[in-house]
Amino acid sequence: MIRVENLYFAYEQYSILSDISFHVETGDIVVILGKNGSGKSTLLKLLAHLLSPRTGRICYEPYDTFAKHVAWLGPEYLTDIYFTVEEIVEMGQFPHHTKQAYSFLSEFKLEALKNTLFSKLSSGEQQRTMLAKTFTQDTPIMLLDEPFEHLDLEHQIELRQRLLSCKKTTLFSSHDLNLSLSFATKVMCLCDGKIQAFGNPVEVLTKEVLYKTYHTHFEIEKTDTQVRLFTGSNP
Repeated sequence: MIRVENLYFAYEQYSILSDISFHVETGDIVVILGKNGSGKSTLLKLLAHLLSPRTGRICYEPYDTFAKHVAWLGPEYLTDIYFTVEEIVEMGQFPHHTKQAYSFLSEFKLEALKNTLFSKLSSGEQQRTMLAKTFTQDTPIMLLDEPFEHLDLEHQIELRQRLLSCKKTTLFSSHDLNLSLSFATKVMCLCDGKIQAFGNPVEVLTKEVLYKTYHTHFEIEKTDTQVRLFTGSNP
């Protein structure tokens, strides 16, 4: 469970997020949507304790060690580090003082690359390595900033299925709306640092909400459980 109350954050005098309040239940998969600069990454960094809010509270269920409770994957990481794929994936187990990387090397199809330096990998292979490290951390909560970035279609589909089957509380940002909405249990729409909508995608996504979020006109196709979006023409 995660509860956020009246969160406000600014860089110096430049407001990034304001009046952010929401509640995430155990097992929820929440996609955070919004334009560039809307506050998605900042919110995830606040939840990951990489930034501190000016005001407001972020409440988790009691835990002994934060790194055993919450895993973080950011879109930016050093690419010229001199560690192998296997060594990086094993770093995910540091909070548990064990080394059990092999199963995740296999799951993310990295066995053949395990002795390869991270700096020698393609962008997609680097992303899969960092994802494997994040899953190896084995935390009940995962915070993922652009997890589908750099992945080809095959690995996007595999990651979608893995996020569905792992039964972890997950918050992630994405610019791939239909892929994200095909499995997220909740959606958060951010615009200018404020929440425009939060809840079940079928219930809260409207043309008005999407226009406020993206300044783009959408057509919406809904079933009882799914939402699919299409960009529409301006009136």
